[in-house]
Amino acid sequence: MNKAVSAGGVIIKIVDNTPKILLVYFHDDPYRGNVTFPKGHLNEGESEEQAAVREVVEETGLQNPWIVRKLGIVSRFAKEDTGETVLKDIHLFLMQIDSFVHTEAEERYGWFSYEEALERLSFQEEKDFLKKIWSKITKSNH
Repeated sequence: MNKAVSAGGVIIKIVDNTPKILLVYFHDDPYRGNVTFPKGHLNEGESEEQAAVREVVEETGLQNPWIVRKLGIVSRFAKEDTGETVLKDIHLFLMQIDSFVHTEAEERYGWFSYEEALERLSFQEEKDFLKKIWSKITKSNH
């Protein structure tokens, strides 16, 4: 089985004293309710960090995010555009941003509470990752 590498970001903002996490709708389908972290494949010669920042900007329209630290890697099976199933390693980074103004975005996105995110994330591996990191990232963002 072939492997694939992706990178993306985890961004939290506080809304009415509640931490909300930024997620994108899976395959631009807000009606199914499935969401994932903003992320994507690395381009030729691109580092994981560079890809993570680029993908967050492209998929969410947020401008100038920066990496605070690496949170970890989610490994899960994924179907590529070619139809091939691969084992994908998704490198996820905690990011911050000065302004939560979204410009034009490639994907539909939403801000979700922890409970909403756990309910709607499409992959169990991503739910487990969020459970593992949530208390660490929300404490560092208050």
